[in-house]
Amino acid sequence: MAFIKKPRARRSNYSKSVAGSLFFDAICLILILLSIMMACILLWALVNSIKPGEDFETGNVFLWPNFGKFPDFRFWDNFLEILTGFGIRVDSGSYYSSIFGEITYEAKEVYFPEMLFNTIIYASVGAIFQSFLPAIVAYTLCKYKFKFSKFFYGLALIVYIIPIVGNFPAMITLMRDLGIYNTLWGSFIQKFNFFGMYFFVFYAYFENYSDSYLEAAEMDGANQFVILFKIVLPMASKLILTVLLISFVSLWNDYQTPLLYMPSYPTLAYGIYKLVNFSKGNGPISHFDLTVPLKMAGAITVATPIVVLFIFLKEKLMSNISLGGVKE
Repeated sequence: MAFIKKPRARRSNYSKSVAGSLFFDAICLILILLSIMMACILLWALVNSIKPGEDFETGNVFLWPNFGKFPDFRFWDNFLEILTGFGIRVDSGSYYSSIFGEITYEAKEVYFPEMLFNTIIYASVGAIFQSFLPAIVAYTLCKYKFKFSKFFYGLALIVYIIPIVGNFPAMITLMRDLGIYNTLWGSFIQKFNFFGMYFFVFYAYFENYSDSYLEAAEMDGANQFVILFKIVLPMASKLILTVLLISFVSLWNDYQTPLLYMPSYPTLAYGIYKLVNFSKGNGPISHFDLTVPLKMAGAITVATPIVVLFIFLKEKLMSNISLGGVKE
C-alpha cells in the first residue's frame, strides 16, 4: 500500500507545481502587458508635449512633431512656458472661527516657483510625520503593554476601516473653528497622527522584532529614549525610509487635500488639476493659452522629479525588508 501511494503523491505535487507555474506565468504576462501599455501612454504624452499646439489641433496626434510648419517653435517651448508663465488665481474668501472670530484671506496669483515650494514643504513635512509617528506609536503599543494599549490598537483599526470621504465636512468645520484652515501648518497637524495602514505595517514589524537588543541595552544602563532613537529606529530605518518615500510620492501627487483645506497654498498637483480641467478665460488660470501639448508638458514637468527619485532610489524601495537581526 505504501508503494502505491507514493506515485499518487508525486502526481499530485506535479500537477500542483504545473498549475502554480501557469498561474505565475499568467500573472507575469498581465503585468508585462500593463507595463507596455503604460510605457506607450507615457511615450505618447512625451511626444505630444513637445509639439506646437497648432500641430496637435490639425490632426497630428500620433506622429512625430512637424516643426517645419512652425519654424518659430522649439521643442522645449511648452516646458519653458510652464516653468515661467504658468500660474493660477486664488480667490479671496473668509470663514468664521469660534476661537479667533472672522478670518479672511485675500485673492492672489500663484506661479510655478511658489507652487513648487508649497509642494516640497507639504510633501516633505507630511511624509516625515506619516513615517516616524506611526513607527514610534506602533513600537510603544507593541513592546510596552499598558492599560490602554489594546484600546489604541482597536481605535486605529476602527479609524482605518471607516471610509474617510464622509469626514471632509466635519474636518473643514473643525479646522475653521480652530483657525487653522487654509494654512500650511494646519495641513501638518492633519498629518500628525498614527492612524492608517503604515501603523499596522510597523506594528507587524515590531512584533517580530527580537527583544534581545532591548534587554542588552537596558542591562548596559540605556534609558527608553536612548533605546528608541539609537537602537530601534536605526534598525527599522529600512522600513521607515520605504514608508517615507511612498508617502512623499503620494503627497507630491495629492491635489485633493490642498483643494479642500489650503486653497491659498496650491501645490503643483493642484495647479495641474486646474490646468487640465479649465480652459482659457474659464476659471482661475492666469493668461494662459491652454493647448493639449501644454497640458501634457505640465503633467510631465510635475511627474519628472518623482521618476528621477524612483530611478535613484529604486533599490531602497524594492529591497527586502529585514525583520530582525537575531536568529531564534
